[in-house]
Amino acid sequence: MTKHKLSKTLFSAIVATGVLLGSTSLFAQVKIGTNPTVINPGSALEIESATKAFLMPRISLTNTTTWGLDGTAAAGMHVFNTNTAITSSNPNYPTLISKIGEYYWDGTGWVAIAPLTKSTSITSFPQVTPGVVVTIPAGTAGTCGLPFGPIPACAVDLNRNASFDVTKAVNDVLIDMSGAYSVASNTTQVSFYIALAIDKTTPGVFELVDYYFITNSTTGCSGQYLNLKGALKNLPVRSYNVKVYLAPWQNSGAAATVGFGKQALAGACGNNDFDQQKVIVSVSQ
Repeated sequence: MTKHKLSKTLFSAIVATGVLLGSTSLFAQVKIGTNPTVINPGSALEIESATKAFLMPRISLTNTTTWGLDGTAAAGMHVFNTNTAITSSNPNYPTLISKIGEYYWDGTGWVAIAPLTKSTSITSFPQVTPGVVVTIPAGTAGTCGLPFGPIPACAVDLNRNASFDVTKAVNDVLIDMSGAYSVASNTTQVSFYIALAIDKTTPGVFELVDYYFITNSTTGCSGQYLNLKGALKNLPVRSYNVKVYLAPWQNSGAAATVGFGKQALAGACGNNDFDQQKVIVSVSQ
């Protein structure tokens, strides 16, 4: 079997490499992009495009990570060390900022991107006029539908109104309608829609944003509690109005009455509680 010996030169090179790699007093630097032979002495990794550059983390020999900016322009997220004794060669930041954040270059300097914060206002609107009684005639057979769009003329305004202002393009609006209702005089089950509407597209022109379909099977006199919520997002900046409607749908028996904030049958069915009929609007923006 033939034996090979390492040359003294190769052996020396391997030993020297091992010594260098084992030293804690050295670290590697990498430069990518334009001008690859010039790198900031404090940079571990630096990326440069033409005259625009930014630095990746600067790693010291004691493994303390510091961050900084360099060059005349860049884009992206940059993290700054709280150690203000470390200086930056960026003329816009002579010392590093004690802050973590996101910035963009506007052509003349670095501009902080403000965090997205919202404030929320909640307003409750009671039924401001005495309640409403709606008659569902005998023989009503599904002629008052509620397609999404303008509220049809067959729907009855329940005098449950609200309003709100949108002042910022990014917004969330929650509309909550609640209250009790009563049904009287029906001889068979009756059905109707409760519609939540706002002037979403054109001021003063109300269109459906959500609805609740009710089938009341109890005859003579009955009542229930209703809660309906509708959510909207990023409405255009302006003022809005809210209304609630009832749309009769089906009644194959005797004419029935439905009371919202008022007795469906005076002295016999329901409550005159219009001040408890609420529309609550929550706007976050």
